[in-house]
Amino acid sequence: GQEGYKAYNSKGEHVGIVFMGDDLRRASYGSCQLCMYPEYYTRYGEWHIIYSNGGRIPWKRLCELLELKGEYTIRVD
Repeated sequence: GQEGYKAYNSKGEHVGIVFMGDDLRRASYGSCQLCMYPEYYTRYGEWHIIYSNGGRIPWKRLCELLELKGEYTIRVD
């Protein structure tokens, strides 16, 4: 029951949902996380904290970019 954005791989496959890390006990709080759909678990794993260029992507920043551009493409580390 958490809101998020659709995530696609480089082949254009809808592989999961990007959402905000909401566990206050973790350093990833407020950063983007990716939950894969079950059919992609064997290829990608179940979930990931999203890193790009060596750092986490803040959820607020992603929301701002999507509001401005409608879509956002990143290379994930």
